[in-house]
Amino acid sequence: MEVPSLRSFILNAASAVRVEFQRDIQVRLELPSHPPLARNFTRPFSRALCRYLPEIRVEEWDADPSDAERQPTAYSMQTALLPKYIHWARCLGVSEETLGLPKWLTPILEESEHGVSEEPDFFSEPQAGQLMDYQREGIRFGVRRGGRVLLADEMGLGKTLQALGIAWQYRASFPLLVICPTSLQKVWQRQVARWLKIPVLDIVIPFYSGTRYSPPKVVIVSYAALQDMEQIYGVNAMLYKASGSQSFALSVIR
Repeated sequence: MEVPSLRSFILNAASAVRVEFQRDIQVRLELPSHPPLARNFTRPFSRALCRYLPEIRVEEWDADPSDAERQPTAYSMQTALLPKYIHWARCLGVSEETLGLPKWLTPILEESEHGVSEEPDFFSEPQAGQLMDYQREGIRFGVRRGGRVLLADEMGLGKTLQALGIAWQYRASFPLLVICPTSLQKVWQRQVARWLKIPVLDIVIPFYSGTRYSPPKVVIVSYAALQDMEQIYGVNAMLYKASGSQSFALSVIR
């Protein structure tokens, strides 16, 4: 009978880890608790993990402090360390399916592995020359995260511009859906026309009328209209009236 190796114990534990994104700067690694893994798995896993990532913090244990043999069951670390952990898990033999990483994380891991990342497409546009440094960084930040980002700059610092710069990276998936307060619909229309150079006729603000539009590049809907039209037509029917499409791969919520 083959005796299990230490590596196999570590691999079994690593394959059971659940990666949870708690905040933008923190990641939690959690081992199963119901039922818990046996300590002959968690002990070598913990030693190997803490040796490879000494910055990692233990958050929970499988017993109280009176148990001298207790083992960690949950860890936390800065998001910046995640690519290093993923590399370690892959080297152990943990499959991509088992890792279960979200698709938006792929560009970040690729950037970390290759050391370089191409600049966002919007930076190649002539109007990008007007961007401030912090706006460029905001667009880079959003693109590196696959467009899934919350921009929380103070009022007047150009969140609209940054959002459009990020959306431009995924223009092949347009039409773009923008959801914003009614008072800002025309503002968004002007900003889209200015920064993305999309003709105003291709930027639709749908009304209750039965007017049919040619397929637009951008649809701008207010919260109030979205709620009212959901009751009258259903959201899909309303968006279809506006865009000729019942699905949007991209959306910006203001």
